[in-house]
Amino acid sequence: MSSNPRINLNPDQKTFLAHACGFIDTHPSREEVDKLLTLAVMLLPAPVAEMLSQRANQEASGPAPGDLQLSKWLQ
Repeated sequence: MSSNPRINLNPDQKTFLAHACGFIDTHPSREEVDKLLTLAVMLLPAPVAEMLSQRANQEASGPAPGDLQLSKWLQ
């Protein structure tokens, strides 16, 4: 399996990603998640939006596999 590419997010993208992760942690409705992911596809690079989507679709049982990569993109 290939590793995730080096992606540099601009400050606005980092802010959006941080808020999106926080919002997902509140366990919003499926409709709200779908709206968030629609915005993510428009605002974030495809690999980041995909990882966010995977996180949103993950069960609430513990950290998602992509959480470490998402946190790296936020740095």
